[in-house]
Order: sequence, then structure tokens, then C-alpha cells
Amino acid sequence: MPGFLETYFCNPIMQSQGYNLVNTLVFAAIALVLAFFVIFPYFKRKGVKFDFKFALAVLGFVLLGSSARLIEDLRLVARTCNPAEVGFWLVTPGIYIAVGLFAIFSLVLAVWVEKKFKIDKLKFFGVLGFLAALPFVVFDFLSYKQFYGFGLVLFFLVLFFAIVFYILKFLKIKVLNSSFNKLAFAGQLLDGTASFVAIGFFGYWEQHPVSAGILSISPILFPIVKVLVILAILYYTDRELKDENLKGFVKVLVMIFGFAPGLRDWLTIGFSGV
Repeated sequence: MPGFLETYFCNPIMQSQGYNLVNTLVFAAIALVLAFFVIFPYFKRKGVKFDFKFALAVLGFVLLGSSARLIEDLRLVARTCNPAEVGFWLVTPGIYIAVGLFAIFSLVLAVWVEKKFKIDKLKFFGVLGFLAALPFVVFDFLSYKQFYGFGLVLFFLVLFFAIVFYILKFLKIKVLNSSFNKLAFAGQLLDGTASFVAIGFFGYWEQHPVSAGILSISPILFPIVKVLVILAILYYTDRELKDENLKGFVKVLVMIFGFAPGLRDWLTIGFSGV
């Protein structure tokens, strides 16, 4: 067991090997079990609605994770697979655990504050996230070497989004008619676009094995595949799920797992040459 953990979980962190099929499947399984069998039922009982407003509020915590992750990218702390050291909490899976626990604590606090002081829980929750992210975002931009790549991602993101939106409109497919779906789709499209720009223009490499396989064929293929898969998920979610809160929760997860790596990659491009 120690050898197994070292090979598939510790070495990828210490040697910057990226992900492999084993740790990817384990991390995904744990995340989905916790999300659907612990987090969703608990906050549903507390009266939290997973809607578009909640998605906007949680963006601050996503930004926190993505911007804090760059502290390790700049080699300001050492990589480690030891949870007793700071570096563990700035790489996967530590960064997801740390930000996830902070977000859950903040939401629990927000629910209590609303009951106690009649302050809107989502506003309180959202402000906490963005305030926590602000110092890291400011530090990241002050450390930037160039903004060309940052602007390039924005250009392609808007271009790709517009192309997809108007194709769907022409075909009278309504999957992107709601603001919630647009936000979830934009998160995943940002991930695909940032990877396309980082690899196609700046020579970065992809850490995830499946994504790497697609990108090895052609960088432009990755955002195309992302678009098709996410549109299918959103279409299925709207069509098949009857529980509106569960439907919203799925879209929030789609958004988080798009924006989290997408924002990190987008911000990282500005450090090209570091």
C-alpha cells in the first residue's frame, strides 16, 4: 500500500508528473460521493437553493483556489505530499480540500448569520469568497510578466462562445437560453480555451491523461470536445432531472470544475517565461 500511494499519488505531486488514471478516478469518485451524498443533502435541508445566484456567490471561492494555486507555480513554497506542510495545500488534492472546507464553513456561517442577523446568506457567502481571493489575485497580477496571453484567452473565449451561441440559436436549440446554463458553459469553455492557448501558443503541457490525449492530436480539438460534452450534460440535466435544486447543484459543479482549472490556466499564462 505505501508503494501504491507513492507511485500514484505522491510521486505525481513531488515530480510534477500531472495526473494519472488512478488518482484521477479516485479523486473524482471521492468528490462526487461527498458532493451528492453529503454536501447536497445537508445544505438542501438547510434551505439553500442551488440556483444562478448561488453560482455567482460561489465564484469567489473558485477564484480563491485558482489564484492561490499560483503561489506554488511561482515556487514560493516547496511541493510536498505531506499534509503537515503548507505546500500540500497549494496543489491538488490539497487545494481542493482546503478551499472546499473553507467554502463549506463559510456557507454554514452564512446560513447562521441570516437567521441571527437577517443578512442575506448568499451575499454574505459571496463577499467572504471574493474578499479571501482578493489578496491572491492582486499578488498574481503584480507578479505578471506579460498580458498578451491573458488577452488572447479572453479573445478566443468570447469568439468561441459567440460561435456556439449563434449556431445553437440558428438551429433553435435552447440549451444556452438561461443565464445559469451560460455561466456553467462559460466555465467549461474557459478551461478548454485556456488549455488551447497555453499549449498551442506558449508550449505548456496538459496534466490530465484524457485531455492530454485529445490535445496531442490538435490543441483546437480540446475546446471543441469540451463544447460538445458540456452541451450534452446541460441538455440532459434540463431534460431529465425533475428536482430543480438537484438540477442547479449539477450545474454549479459543472461551473466549478470548469472555472477552477480554467482560471488557474488563464492566470498562469501571464507568467510565461518565469
